[in-house]
Amino acid sequence: MPRRKDDILDRLLGGISLRSIAFHQATLFVVATAIMIGGAIFLWERHQAKIVNLEEFRLTEEKIQLTAPPVWAGDNLKQLVISGVTDANEQPVADGQNSQRSSASILDTQLVARTASVMKNVGYVERVKSVHKSKSGLEIDVVYREPIALVELSKHTFPYEWPENYHGKDVLLPVDRLGVVMPESLGAGLKLPRILVVYPVASPNQLEKLVTWADWPDERIKDAAAISALFETSADAIGLARVMTRRKPDQQNVAQISYELWPDSGAQVIWGNAPGKEVDGEAKADVKIRALEDFVLKYGALHRQERKRVDIRSGVVTLAKEAKTAANEEDVFANLK
Repeated sequence: MPRRKDDILDRLLGGISLRSIAFHQATLFVVATAIMIGGAIFLWERHQAKIVNLEEFRLTEEKIQLTAPPVWAGDNLKQLVISGVTDANEQPVADGQNSQRSSASILDTQLVARTASVMKNVGYVERVKSVHKSKSGLEIDVVYREPIALVELSKHTFPYEWPENYHGKDVLLPVDRLGVVMPESLGAGLKLPRILVVYPVASPNQLEKLVTWADWPDERIKDAAAISALFETSADAIGLARVMTRRKPDQQNVAQISYELWPDSGAQVIWGNAPGKEVDGEAKADVKIRALEDFVLKYGALHRQERKRVDIRSGVVTLAKEAKTAANEEDVFANLK
């Protein structure tokens, strides 16, 4: 029986040739359709000016609907889109002459892709949700970055290395929920939780190398920003002033060294790890948030309570043993307690 099956298969395959595939009706149909579509696009790009009134379809600011940018954004994003799409549509001419610049058009078959590309390159755009075009113009829906916390750069975070010219001054650099570096000016006057870690960069001299709109080069900052984002609308009510950890730069994966939520004074909360990075036996972020909110509702905001430490890593608030780190000279945060 196995031999008979092999003979049938051999006969079926023996009847198939490249010639029969190439000239099969289905193959010819696919090829003809592809040629027709490609030809239509080519002819449209070359002769659309003779078919329609291009001025009617010229992309202008009035024809762009865009998610309202944050008040601190100084760019005209609509004009940026028009310029970016126009530059991408620039057509070279023969013999090395100057490029021929054409206006951005709603009829451009690559308009949506080019618009998305332009918006993705805007530093304070976190992500592009959608880009739609219609006869009336473009609809662009994006999510903008917002400062969620301030990374503290001071004598506390750079023990024994804080420059003399910064004596008595702290530098506070805002980051968004993903830990992306934002301009220092955006943090002015904002009441946001501070992120407190030892050596957020290798040394104070490295501060100048931080690139605006790039990821902060330290996972601890990203984790602390993610935790801070959980309290974007409730930090004041809870009394949250700092998100901190004693984890050192070379201890990135030490789960036992948790992040903590500190008020300016009062009850400190041992939080645990960043959302999505919980270890075995640790509750998820939403469970810990509910436990903390119930705790605050019962006893008051953290800064209005007596000095103590509570642990919510399990999802249940428990009184933590007082860590004897204040007398430890290696604890550079002892004087903040």
